[in-house]
Amino acid sequence: MEVLIIAGSPRMDSQSLRVSRILENYLRDYSVLTPTVLNLAAQPTGPQRDELAGRAEAFIVVVPEHSGMAPPVLKEFFVSSEYPVLAHKPALIVSISSGMGGSYPVLDLRATTYKNTKICYMPDHLIIREVEDFGPDMSSRAYAGLGKRISACVHMLELYARQLSAVRADLLGVGAAITYGM
Repeated sequence: MEVLIIAGSPRMDSQSLRVSRILENYLRDYSVLTPTVLNLAAQPTGPQRDELAGRAEAFIVVVPEHSGMAPPVLKEFFVSSEYPVLAHKPALIVSISSGMGGSYPVLDLRATTYKNTKICYMPDHLIIREVEDFGPDMSSRAYAGLGKRISACVHMLELYARQLSAVRADLLGVGAAITYGM
């Protein structure tokens, strides 16, 4: 099963990309998911991006906190993704912050990006605070149990991806008539 890790920062050498690479390595070593990283700073739009998203069975969205919200390049990713590219696929939100924040981008994505895309955010999410201290071994001074939480969330994402793939075609058929609106 393929998972697309979306590095949602507009900056080329961002903490989002660094965290995405750490998660990619973790998934390669400890998961049944096959990861690919999409760096929105390098490739914000285009057919290759849509192809990667279309192939994925699941998503990990690494979102930096920019003034208490998700950055515009990430929001544009969702706005320009046509139904059914993201539809009925599970997604794990991983919010990062250089300080002790990080909760607002989670709320922003949950409130504004699911309606027309029909992406299925997992009930759990991750917040990596003081992201500069987050290491390749998934250790963090801000939260000692972060590695264990990441492992549990990845396992849940695997389960969601497996189960939703079994019913996705039926869900797409039912939802085709109501792709937009409430």
